[in-house]
Amino acid sequence: MGLAWSVVNMLRKNLSPLVLSFLDPMREQYRDSELHVCTHIRQGNNETGDWERKKWRHIDFETIANATLATMRHHAEESGAKKVTVFVA
Repeated sequence: MGLAWSVVNMLRKNLSPLVLSFLDPMREQYRDSELHVCTHIRQGNNETGDWERKKWRHIDFETIANATLATMRHHAEESGAKKVTVFVA
């Protein structure tokens, strides 16, 4: 875990002023949160060809999003956190 924190700190120390101007307001919003929950659901980027033909790789976005939200909520409730920050990408 030490190596991972070293990389994170190195990246943080080398952010440009432009990137910091974007990130700092978000950081202020979650600074005092007890729990941070993040999800990224990739539906595809209107790809064609191979990906388009592989229907088994496609998802029902609404089902996945609702199940993810329910799981995140359950985790937050089980943790006992009073203030939770949710990031969705």
